[in-house]
Amino acid sequence: MTGASTGAKVTMAGALSPLVTPVVGRTSAACTVPPSRKKKRRVLFSKAQTYELERRFRQQRYLSAPEREHLANILRLTPTQVTYSRRNNSTHAQCRRD
Repeated sequence: MTGASTGAKVTMAGALSPLVTPVVGRTSAACTVPPSRKKKRRVLFSKAQTYELERRFRQQRYLSAPEREHLANILRLTPTQVTYSRRNNSTHAQCRRD
């Protein structure tokens, strides 16, 4: 017997066949990741880095490019990481105020 809506093979007991996987929705080309590209791991900041980023954020809300690069060099981060951490910090601060 074949399941009409899922397209999976169903035995008489109603269990799925171990050789056939059910079809759940459609997959798009945008959702698939080529096997050669691995997802980047999330970078966790140390407590010292987080403390300094938050301290600097309280001190000065926006950093210019040279200031951001200087802070990144001190903390051994990339300027992009400093930018995103500050964005996240401002978003979390906004949520705490609401």
